[in-house]
Amino acid sequence: MKDSYLELIYSFFSKPILFLPFLLSLILNIIIWLSLLIKVPLSASGIPLHYNIYFGIDWFGAWIMIFIYPMIALVVLIINFLISLKLHLKDMFLTKLINLVSLLVQVIILTGIFTILMNYFR
Repeated sequence: MKDSYLELIYSFFSKPILFLPFLLSLILNIIIWLSLLIKVPLSASGIPLHYNIYFGIDWFGAWIMIFIYPMIALVVLIINFLISLKLHLKDMFLTKLINLVSLLVQVIILTGIFTILMNYFR
């Protein structure tokens, strides 16, 4: 049974079309975490958590709440990886789509985080 999981993982990572979106998603998630850890000051006062182009900053909260965004992105990444690992032998198109959706989620959250960081934490 242990060998079957290792073979499944090996077969997934032997196909670049499958593991490259996963690897890019993982790198983007690490960039999100590092940028927040470097830029956000540890303070008790409220910091902006959401930025809107029409109204500007419209949601404030504790500094720890800013880490909800990368946590959601990481959960999506892990769930999508597990689903695509399970499906990659049965349906290659669905596996590619799941991996690309995971990459898209990372890009959207990275864009949102950088917008907040550029407009508030200079």
